[in-house]
Amino acid sequence: MKKKYYLIEVQQGIEPFVRGPYLTDRKRDNMARRLRQGQEEDDCLFWADVDESGKLTVGPYIAGFFLDNLRLERLNPNLYHTGYPLL
Repeated sequence: MKKKYYLIEVQQGIEPFVRGPYLTDRKRDNMARRLRQGQEEDDCLFWADVDESGKLTVGPYIAGFFLDNLRLERLNPNLYHTGYPLL
């Protein structure tokens, strides 16, 4: 199985929705930026990866990820992905 990339969108702090899979983490992250622009204060986005063995890892985007003038992810995309395996 190929690695898959997802977004978990939580609306109003309680309603989770899964978006994806996306072909790459960059495509997923670009979608996260677009979605974030229309979100309310209580809405959240989390990234989720499912690796080749089926292991799920979920984590939050750190605050700087959504700032337009901060593009450190070009240097090291892992700066914005911190998470823990769930399974």
